[in-house]
Amino acid sequence: MICCLRRGLQSSKRHLISIDRCLKSATNRTPNVSRSLSTIDTNSSDTTYEIIEPYKWLNRKRIIHEDILKPDYADTGVVSQRYDRIKTRDQLVAIAKSCKIAKTILTEVGNRLAVGVTGEDIDDMVFDLCQTYRCYPSPLNYRGFPKCVTTSVNNVAVHGIPDTRALVAGDIITVDVSIYFEGFHGDCAHTYIIGECSDERTQHLLNVSQLCLLEAIHVCRDGQKLSEIGATIERTAKEYGFNVIREFCGHGIGSNLHEPPQVLHYRHDSDETIKENMCITIEPVITEGSADVVIDGSDGWTVSTEDNSRTAQFEHTLCITKDGAIILTEID
Repeated sequence: MICCLRRGLQSSKRHLISIDRCLKSATNRTPNVSRSLSTIDTNSSDTTYEIIEPYKWLNRKRIIHEDILKPDYADTGVVSQRYDRIKTRDQLVAIAKSCKIAKTILTEVGNRLAVGVTGEDIDDMVFDLCQTYRCYPSPLNYRGFPKCVTTSVNNVAVHGIPDTRALVAGDIITVDVSIYFEGFHGDCAHTYIIGECSDERTQHLLNVSQLCLLEAIHVCRDGQKLSEIGATIERTAKEYGFNVIREFCGHGIGSNLHEPPQVLHYRHDSDETIKENMCITIEPVITEGSADVVIDGSDGWTVSTEDNSRTAQFEHTLCITKDGAIILTEID
């Protein structure tokens, strides 16, 4: 679940694993990034898609199985500020377990997406899978968020509330899954195309969004400046004619869902660095249009692009190592 960098967003009423084995081979887990993507006309108007406006969502009380460990905000919505920036080996093992479960759930949900599936259906899937894997869905009541997962369709950039709208062919949907297991969170996201995609522009948006993430992971290592991660993402997006939404960022993760440091996805001047055994998320939101966004005043969560352009987002949780990064949300 992506972290909000600026709480002062404009409001709009518009209807808008074996960790030991992984740690020993960390340099082998940093992906080789393909630079072979072609450039297409991102200003083409051939693509048509439905502009998403607020739909009805069901306000249901979720009953979590009593033997599932819950985060401190589960009942109150109030988030603890206790965390360790540098993780111990035991903490890394626990975070790796959470990340593996999160990615497993995301993959299972992705395999079930189809025309006619609703956001509420996706929320049910995530809840049921969390019960199966004995974990807590991290978004549920996080600062009051009403659902188990965020689902952001087409022009909705982040924090989409699962609703009763049925997916149609040609939609793109970002499913952001985060879970809490045995005291630690795992977080990942993926953008899916619904139905068959014969649209080059749509596929290009997703390809470049994924490339932005992989390029950023490629520069991660102990002592690397956070500014280099952001610069890499922004440079890659702009190279292919896209923009980065700046209001939302990656973050540290561990016993809290959102911990320092903030991982900005654009060029900035900070000298802050990442350190070995930090766990962070990188999750840039890439748009084919303007980077300006508005928050829906009717629910206080849903963030959409101001010009209704589409966005895509891919996210991994990483463990920083001396020479690279381990992708904890990558299943062997």
